[in-house]
Amino acid sequence: MENSQKYRWWFIVLFVLSLTLRLGLAVVNREANDNHMEVVRMIMETRRLPIMFECRECFHPKLFYGTAAALLQSFGIADPTAQIVFVQLLIVAAGMMTLAIIYKFIKAYPSENELLKLAAFALVALNPKLIAINSQASNDTFAILFSTLALYFTYIYLKDSGQKHFWLLVFFILLAVSTKVTSWIAFAAIFLSFLLTLWVQAEKINRKLTYLSLLLVLVLALTTLNPFSQFVTNTQKFGFPIVTRDQRLPFPDLVKQTAHYKNYHFRPGIVSIQDGFFTFKLVELLKYPLTTNGQYGYPPQRTSFWTMLYADSHSLHFQNWPPSWQTQGEENFTVTRVIFLLALPPTLIFISGFLLELFIFLKALFARDKPKIHALGSALFLLATGGYLAFLMLASLLYRDFAFIKLAYILPGLLAFTWVFLRGAERLVSHFRWGQYLLIGWTTALSAFYIWDVLNLTLQLASANLHF
Repeated sequence: MENSQKYRWWFIVLFVLSLTLRLGLAVVNREANDNHMEVVRMIMETRRLPIMFECRECFHPKLFYGTAAALLQSFGIADPTAQIVFVQLLIVAAGMMTLAIIYKFIKAYPSENELLKLAAFALVALNPKLIAINSQASNDTFAILFSTLALYFTYIYLKDSGQKHFWLLVFFILLAVSTKVTSWIAFAAIFLSFLLTLWVQAEKINRKLTYLSLLLVLVLALTTLNPFSQFVTNTQKFGFPIVTRDQRLPFPDLVKQTAHYKNYHFRPGIVSIQDGFFTFKLVELLKYPLTTNGQYGYPPQRTSFWTMLYADSHSLHFQNWPPSWQTQGEENFTVTRVIFLLALPPTLIFISGFLLELFIFLKALFARDKPKIHALGSALFLLATGGYLAFLMLASLLYRDFAFIKLAYILPGLLAFTWVFLRGAERLVSHFRWGQYLLIGWTTALSAFYIWDVLNLTLQLASANLHF
């Protein structure tokens, strides 16, 4: 009991520290990777929802923008800087709600190893990229929050079949897909999990089929009718309910690298299948731990999918964007390099957790071992993790601009990623008696550099944006 109380205090310390880092960055920051405030201000000025070609970010669903605009108008905030800070504080609140759900999920995870749970929560709560996303005025944090809630209540519902949890998952997935189209991957994972449950628990087929049908009909029908999704408007004006302004490029060759095409403007990301998906350019990344935004003269790691995703997952300096966040000279290079080295073991734990759980699940699936599939309870999280990785790979192949290889696009699957890491870490701890102490020690070191990374940027922005 006393030991459990001690760990509870450590969770509180991590929660308060993560809140402090987010608040500090949100107060001094004035930019986001993309100009989402333009959409918010258009809604405030015109009192209508803009459509795709009216601005760069106008193709997104409008729940976040409509909410932000309504709150700004309600509080009478007209100053542009004050508007940005207010919306960013709203984003911080949504980010902390996401962390609260992650904490609740981790605490309920069926393991008595509190050190393992503490390490998992620290890696999520103090992740600099997640802190950056939770401190920018963009729609990403809302999508992450609502998708996390939808996956969480799906997980609970699949365990106890409670009606309340079913209606909550439907409610939150509706909010998620009305915020960002990447949340449809979470819906697909939820739907396929329901479908699998229908097969596994055949003795309850009538009840399961009813809820599966309700899920599909309610989400599709209510999303279509929801003005924030703009499904009807998009279909009428552009021929399809989900739209984007980005241009598809020719599919890359297997080995031959093609970085430029006549009549196509893009900043090379995937230049060939081999270079994009069968490389991990760690040495190049350590030499130059940033990426660049131009069409030419980019570092070699920019064309490697796994290198880009890895780097973007662990550093808020790697993208070197927006402009006010850019590194001057080689500032922060040492911190970023150390992060990329320290992040390797946790990443390997995550990969091993996913591959081993996937193997166990597929083995049970092909053996038609229904009791084992039900007992595993892994389908939802494997589908969400695999689905988001597959989506990001497909997007990077179709559009091929390096900006499509971005962690923010797959973070609506954060709850699933947390589960995968827990499974991988649990296997490590079970095989090595000293594994838990190595894990918490390594996590502590990585977390210290995570914090350093965030503080460096916060001080840089405070110096530029706060005038005393």
